[in-house]
Amino acid sequence: MKRRDFLHKSAAAGLSLSLFPSAVLRTQNPYIEQIGLQLYTVREQMAADPAGTLNAVKSAGYSQVEGGNPLAMQEMLPMVKDAGMYLQSSFFSPAYITERWDLHGDTSSSKQPEALIEAAEKYGLKYLVFGYLNKAERQSLDDYKRYAERLNRMGEKCEQAGVHLCYHNHSFEFGPIDGKVPYDVLIEEFDPANIQFELDIFWASLAGHAPEKLMNKMKGKIRLLHLKDKLGGIADEYDESKVPKDAFQELGDGVVDIRKVLKLAPKVGVEECFVEQDQSPDPLKSIAQSTAYLRDIRDKV
Repeated sequence: MKRRDFLHKSAAAGLSLSLFPSAVLRTQNPYIEQIGLQLYTVREQMAADPAGTLNAVKSAGYSQVEGGNPLAMQEMLPMVKDAGMYLQSSFFSPAYITERWDLHGDTSSSKQPEALIEAAEKYGLKYLVFGYLNKAERQSLDDYKRYAERLNRMGEKCEQAGVHLCYHNHSFEFGPIDGKVPYDVLIEEFDPANIQFELDIFWASLAGHAPEKLMNKMKGKIRLLHLKDKLGGIADEYDESKVPKDAFQELGDGVVDIRKVLKLAPKVGVEECFVEQDQSPDPLKSIAQSTAYLRDIRDKV
């Protein structure tokens, strides 16, 4: 299942902020204490058995999850409550900004960003995340500038509703266009009062950027982090479709310095961290291994 399909179809997004359980991971580090999981990691399991998968996620040591569609939450609310977790962040279809419903699927009864904000208010969400641009949507720097303008407008409305809008990166934003890096364009164009970033440290590393250096550069502009590790020896790559599946590693098994990232996070303004592993032969085993690693390093960050 591709990410853009998940943004529309995942029943995993049906979670609520109404229950805040005590965290499984007992530690002084706030990110580990309230560690979340991006449910794209367990997308196949969620499709087959959402309630059972949510319980497994909780048992693996997660306190919260990040969903994929704020308009489809009510159905899953009893299951997430039963699992003892909460949700305060959700991705949404990029078509609300790009207006390319032909690329992302015409599945929404309302195609206005205001519908997302209303849903976020209704379900008590704190964050909405713009997560992906199709290749056809990112052909020029003007494309990025146009979307930045629209996201700024949406972000202003989000802030008025008490919701924070974030942009999640892949590696393609770091591939130069006409001599300029699109990610730098986004940094320049975004009004940090209206939209900030959810930095995915795997994709930044894959594009040749040490996450901690990027975090220092973007101090005060990163609200969320996606924690994921990268296999050593993988060449820099801007095309996400060319990345081998085994490039995605459990935390601690790759070359990304997770401890350094977690130490730096509070200094640059990060509020929440979510584990994500796009590819794994056994996602439930992988997510448990990642939380075990976080437990092991909790006294070192």
